[in-house]
Amino acid sequence: MDNAGLSDKMKKHFFQLLAEKQTNLETILSDLYDIPRKKGDNSMQFSFATKLLHTIDNEKPIFDKEIESLTFSKPTRRGKQNQIRAYLELYNDLEKLTVDLLENEKVKNVILKFRLKFQDYNEQISDVKALDFIMWSLGKINENKKKAIKKIEKNHQ
Repeated sequence: MDNAGLSDKMKKHFFQLLAEKQTNLETILSDLYDIPRKKGDNSMQFSFATKLLHTIDNEKPIFDKEIESLTFSKPTRRGKQNQIRAYLELYNDLEKLTVDLLENEKVKNVILKFRLKFQDYNEQISDVKALDFIMWSLGKINENKKKAIKKIEKNHQ
């Protein structure tokens, strides 16, 4: 949260929403947007909103930069209500993708291998959480690959 430049007021409200078990993504996005960050600007905080949802209900997917690198681009800033609508659509697409992936036999096999490796935690980790971890790891690899390519390209200029 500190790396995103969130103000103390924003962090406090985030945890208030968590304590209230707020699961309406539109409400979360709107509330967090209305509280300025440390720099004084307003920001949608979509990643934090999805993490809040997932903390309340671990069947809900998380969207972060690693998932973004594999799937969907975040909407550009273009007004609060338009941005909220775009994020709601993006999250709906992510939920559909999650359901589709969880029904895919190849993905089921990857999750099974994940569960075999971490079998002491199978009861605590939902399939959605396992998929999130797998996708996050792939996204991290993808991000590192992109950085390496950029570095090589920069060195060859």
